[in-house]
Amino acid sequence: TISLVDSAERKVVNESKVGRAITDIVAVPDSRRLLITDEESHELISVSLTSLGIQVERRLPIGAYPVTVRVNSAGNRAYVASLWSRTISIIDIPRWLSGTDPGSDAIIHRVELLFSPREQLLIGADDQRRLLPGLQGPVGRLIVADGFGSKLALIDAESGEVLSVRELPAHAIRGMRLHPTTPNLVMTHQMLNRFANATDAARQTISGRCSERSRAVTRSRSIAVMERSRS
Repeated sequence: TISLVDSAERKVVNESKVGRAITDIVAVPDSRRLLITDEESHELISVSLTSLGIQVERRLPIGAYPVTVRVNSAGNRAYVASLWSRTISIIDIPRWLSGTDPGSDAIIHRVELLFSPREQLLIGADDQRRLLPGLQGPVGRLIVADGFGSKLALIDAESGEVLSVRELPAHAIRGMRLHPTTPNLVMTHQMLNRFANATDAARQTISGRCSERSRAVTRSRSIAVMERSRS
């Protein structure tokens, strides 16, 4: 279900069932519309906020197990990461919502990856011009993180072309953000270190002997994500 909450009165004013297992919700810019991923029904769902509450507009079958959705600043493209099918689906939002067939030609690109994607970060042309003033011909970029491992993919947000895949000394990447003043990506992730000290509970086995355990340490990391184009 999705609930609408009156923040001033601190009470729920509406609750509607729209899916089976909701994994992500984003607002479409300059509209009263939300896009929702449902990993059980394997759908992207469009809902509108009206005076009557939440109303489902369209449902789009998508790559199996969608876990995140992102929308560009123009509100005309949606990007859905599907965990176990290892795909990024790029959806033309106006085509999807205005077409007579709800699923006809709405998915304009299906990007296949070699890892299971989860987190996504869109970097628009405006951000690139702001952070790299001398960059020639900036275009939108989509950064996709490995849901379990250490990979990052850089994708052309329009064509769906995978521009590069890089591997970091990281694990289970989460919470990616663009640094406000430098062309760096800031993220949280885990690190598995077999030499890290374990907790007392993890050290003790039933027989009372000490067992070696790995501990995941959450850290933040900054890496450059945009390079100046070659002259």
